[in-house]
This record gives sequence, structure tokens and C-alpha cells, in this order.
Amino acid sequence: MSAVTNNFRVANERRTAAAAEDMCAKVRHALNLLGSQVPPRWAAVGRLRLEHPTLCLGSLGAMADPPLSKNAVASILRRLARRAEQLEAGCAQ
Repeated sequence: MSAVTNNFRVANERRTAAAAEDMCAKVRHALNLLGSQVPPRWAAVGRLRLEHPTLCLGSLGAMADPPLSKNAVASILRRLARRAEQLEAGCAQ
């Protein structure tokens, strides 16, 4: 493997880890803020993310019951974070 290829791989791994860490913080906040308002499916996916912060979305989806695609996991996590943001924005007005 060339040094340039290795540098790209390392940079990509760092970005992925930072994104996963950021999403874990958002999910944790959303689950705490929304409590019982979180749809069960979203809560289950959020808990999977928190329990397995380093796994890729495809692997998280494979662990879901029933299994989900990578895109479905990403969508659920985004919607969960967005719902918490909307609730906070509504409270701030």
C-alpha cells in the first residue's frame, strides 16, 4: 500500500470515528430528551448505536430485529436527532 493510499485510509477512518462519536452524542441527547415519545423502532436503533459506537451503519442494521439497510439506519438516526432539535427549538420560542 502506498503512503498516499494509507494517508487517505487513515483520514477516512478518523472522519468516520468522529461522525460516529457525534451521532452517539446526538442520539444519547435525543433519547434522554424525548423519553417515551421516541418510537420503539427508533429507540432500538438508537440504543444499538450507543451500544456499538464503532460499528458501521451496515453492521448496526444487520443487528437490528428485523434487519435494516444501512440507509434505513442512517435515516432513523437522523430523524431521531432532528426530532430532538425540533423539540428544543419549540421550547426556545
